[in-house]
Amino acid sequence: MKQKFIILIAISTLSLSVAGQIRHDKAGVDISYYLPEGYTYNQDIPKPEDVFGFPLGSQHPDWGQVVAYMEALDKASDRFSVTIKGHTYQYRPILEIVATSPENQKNIANIREEHLALTDGKSSDVSKMPVIVSLIYSIHGNEPSGVNASIAIAYFLAAAQGAKIDDILSKTVVVMVPGINPDGINRFASWVNTSRSYTDVSSPDSREFTEPWPSSRTNHYWADCNRDWLMAQHPEGRTSLKTYLDWLPNIVVDQHEQGPSRHYYFSPGHPLRTHPLTSQENQNLTQEISSYCAKELDKIGSLYFSKEGYDDFYIGKGAAYGDIHGSVCLLYEQPTSRGHLRETRHGIRSFAWTIRNQSLSSYATILAGYEMKDKLMNYQKAFYVNSKEQAAKDAIKGYVFDTRGSKTVAAHFMETMAYHKIDVYHLAKDISTEGQSFKASDAYVIPTGQKYYDMVRALMENMLEYKDSIFYDVSTWTFPHAFNLHYATLKSISGLTGEKIDPQLTAFTAGQVIGGKSDYAYVFENREFYSHKVIYELLKNGIRVTVGTKPFSFASGSVKKDMGYGTVVVPVGNQALSSDAIYNLIVQLAEQTGVDIYSATTGLMSDVDLGSPAFNVIGKPEIAILVGRSMGTPESGEIWYLFDRRLQIPVTLIESNTLTAKQLQRYTTIIIANGSPTLSKPSEEALVEWVRNGGNLIATGRANVWVRNNKLIDFGTKSSVFKEDSTIYRPYAEQEEANAGNQISGVILNCTLDCTHPLGWGFDQKEIAVFKIGNVFFKKDNNPYVSPLHYTSKPLLSGFLSAQNRALLKDSPAVIAKTAGSGLVVLFADDLNFRSYWFGGSKIFLNAVFFGDCVKTENYYY
Repeated sequence: MKQKFIILIAISTLSLSVAGQIRHDKAGVDISYYLPEGYTYNQDIPKPEDVFGFPLGSQHPDWGQVVAYMEALDKASDRFSVTIKGHTYQYRPILEIVATSPENQKNIANIREEHLALTDGKSSDVSKMPVIVSLIYSIHGNEPSGVNASIAIAYFLAAAQGAKIDDILSKTVVVMVPGINPDGINRFASWVNTSRSYTDVSSPDSREFTEPWPSSRTNHYWADCNRDWLMAQHPEGRTSLKTYLDWLPNIVVDQHEQGPSRHYYFSPGHPLRTHPLTSQENQNLTQEISSYCAKELDKIGSLYFSKEGYDDFYIGKGAAYGDIHGSVCLLYEQPTSRGHLRETRHGIRSFAWTIRNQSLSSYATILAGYEMKDKLMNYQKAFYVNSKEQAAKDAIKGYVFDTRGSKTVAAHFMETMAYHKIDVYHLAKDISTEGQSFKASDAYVIPTGQKYYDMVRALMENMLEYKDSIFYDVSTWTFPHAFNLHYATLKSISGLTGEKIDPQLTAFTAGQVIGGKSDYAYVFENREFYSHKVIYELLKNGIRVTVGTKPFSFASGSVKKDMGYGTVVVPVGNQALSSDAIYNLIVQLAEQTGVDIYSATTGLMSDVDLGSPAFNVIGKPEIAILVGRSMGTPESGEIWYLFDRRLQIPVTLIESNTLTAKQLQRYTTIIIANGSPTLSKPSEEALVEWVRNGGNLIATGRANVWVRNNKLIDFGTKSSVFKEDSTIYRPYAEQEEANAGNQISGVILNCTLDCTHPLGWGFDQKEIAVFKIGNVFFKKDNNPYVSPLHYTSKPLLSGFLSAQNRALLKDSPAVIAKTAGSGLVVLFADDLNFRSYWFGGSKIFLNAVFFGDCVKTENYYY
């Protein structure tokens, strides 16, 4: 035994020695691999390995290391400055790096102001002004070549020496965002570094290339940050807007990754899939800038493509937003390695190779900005002149709107407009237009004749005409429908614009307790968006709450008001808290949520009394979302965000493959979003039994398949398979185009809403817009009462919808709410919480959670 022990020690020592030699041999490529030729470098500027402890490309730096390196360059170079522009949900800083000549750095505030003045029509000699080039990296956390290329190009800008770089930096201000999604970047770096082998494994089967759900592409709430430039609901999107609008750069490049077996892509995209507000001149400049990228990639033998596969239609992403602000925006897509070494059909590709392509493309962009400086500056200057002229010619001079009585939705809308720097005014006087009436007390005006005229149009207009039927993202996003605004266009705004909304004061107006303290009851409508927050907080504090299934005329003292379906009554007597404690809580909640709450001194009303059997007791919802690899990522994240962030109501995220019958017993509502949960047979049976024993199941989008397979309720679906004319032959090359448009890529549809149904409580409108992605079509049920939301006979409001899909959607259900035993199943065909800005749909979704038990109560009196 002793002899064996000595041998083992010897082998172990030998292994350590060999391993040490291998580690030394795997030191990685030199920084020069990532940099353009023809420059020397200042040896006093730290290289990435000086800060990281490993060479760039040999391992994935986490976000803290990226920040540390940028701060090291800031200290070492007078060309460099670092600013924290925002923070993520996980409190990581989002950085803005400005790199330019030392002389420009000393005058950077004036340079920025002079550049912005150029867009305001003030005359300046552009030949004496530097061009602004914006480089954005890794808005998707698991696209690491971007953030790592930012490290290489940052070193280049700080350390390169010679007359050429001095001249470039004197005439160029480079604004870099090394990573707009630090939380995702950090998740991915941790995963891939943890999962890699010591000896790099290139097999695609490796765990290194298979992130757990929901992957690190997204932010904390699983939102795609590159779709949030328009919606501006998350810190990453909001910070992107701030960085962009603070500079209005001449060039914006958004650097991404795509599938591993493709070649490098750069803009322009498909010529028929450009937003109609983007000019041909813009696309010509895009082509000219991308030619610089092509030259750099030619030098190193990297293949590439453009003008196909991607498009510039959706302006809510970094590679398109600036196109309607006078910038020239480009998308760069690097084939991913998703790890350190990866086999593809084009050979083995290394992480370092992906960084190199991105770094040299960044350099090419800077060079293009430098050499095209005056052309780009003059283009941007002319853009705003033309925009002002187009606004003057536009027959539509503005939009008037109200938020259907919701102060909080108004505040959220104003906040979003402020992020886009869109001016909004109070309506100066009551008006009627287009058959609709608006009151000065709660209506607003957005003039089209303002600096960002094109942006106003992009946010407010419906779109119904398209050159193509294929979309990389959605085909529409009209904001009035998303925020459920009551709105109309204006042919004149003369005398209609009152006080301008202060963008710094967009918080909603606090609610009031009208009538003061009561020893009998409090009453409030379910009209405000945050009404459900009030209900939950009352229930959490042990206060009994009821909800009315009928409208009634409220009268208490001098206060008289018609109360609608879903009005909430809070009795004061026989509660766990004293009347004083209840009053203090009611006051606090009204102030926090904007909900007006009325004091009742009597329960006797002229029609329905407050103790009527028409009032149902509400139970405190205990909510869980089944999540995991088979579930919809953005849809699950939107629901999590709605409860956790907006309403601050706890919601449990349960990995579906871990669900047990015992876990189910603590929840009243289970949500499955746009997918079929991966359940064991016992767990599946337990979930079905849980519903039939009284649980509420909400299933959205493709989750209806799981409900149908488990025969929880009877419902029918329609097939949307495209039917070709089989009597004629067609060229194979036309197959993609022939099928184009059959898949719904994001349209806005008009629905009829039953406001008497619990899912419609709190609304007083007959129609409401929903956003539809995907081809889920329900058949009309034999029971006429189970579909409180259905598409109208002419449902299309905005977006591309094929004739076949129009026919399928006409008068069909958007929601099916049916009992299953003692429980309830609510099927939503669509994503009612789309990208967290679809406030009208979210309210319907909240009703399903809070008032589901009322759907199960078929007779209120027995």
